[in-house]
Amino acid sequence: MPVVELLARTIEKIRDLDPELTLVDIIILLWLYASPYEAKKRYLTSIKRILRHVSMFQLPDGKPVLSDGEMTNLVITSLEKLRKLGYVKLFSIGPIYVRVHLTQKGVEFVKENLSDAALEFLEEYGHLK
Repeated sequence: MPVVELLARTIEKIRDLDPELTLVDIIILLWLYASPYEAKKRYLTSIKRILRHVSMFQLPDGKPVLSDGEMTNLVITSLEKLRKLGYVKLFSIGPIYVRVHLTQKGVEFVKENLSDAALEFLEEYGHLK
């Protein structure tokens, strides 16, 4: 189980969490927080790789439930929802990468819902595990 999923599941259990956010949305917020890029350009393959390791997207034998195209659509749909809710600013979506960054609301969401130790761990190891 990737670190981002563990942290997202912890956040998901918080009672006063935005009810519109799903586990996938939270994972994407943590992914954006853990991997800040100067150009705001992120490869879709990196988040899809993380989501493929999330238990809800795997069969018991570890094979992925969704195809690559379905996974891409899931990520894009989540990013659009996060944009509408004000958590991200979405500049462009392409077949290989997206240009997106967290808004202040997105940064505050992550910081308010994770302990200092979890934030430090996420920043240091983040999506790599």
